[in-house]
Amino acid sequence: SRQEIRVQNLGVGGVLFEYRGVLQLGEQAVRLGPHESLPPLDVQGILVKARPQGKHYLYGLEFGELKPAQLRLLTVYLKTLLVHSWDV
Repeated sequence: SRQEIRVQNLGVGGVLFEYRGVLQLGEQAVRLGPHESLPPLDVQGILVKARPQGKHYLYGLEFGELKPAQLRLLTVYLKTLLVHSWDV
């Protein structure tokens, strides 16, 4: 069963996210989205940071090498989230 992550920060090099469960540092795969009309983005990388954050844990994942299609979709996610961050 897949549990949801809550993205705190997203960039071309990785993602900072909250998750209810305990994850081991090292190789991990996560799914970002779907978000609005954007499809989900599955990425793999190295989980390099973990710390308790209330009832959750805060994790830092450095992306591994992204395929061109993943990089294009990540770019669309970043542009979409940047535009929406200015909606006040």
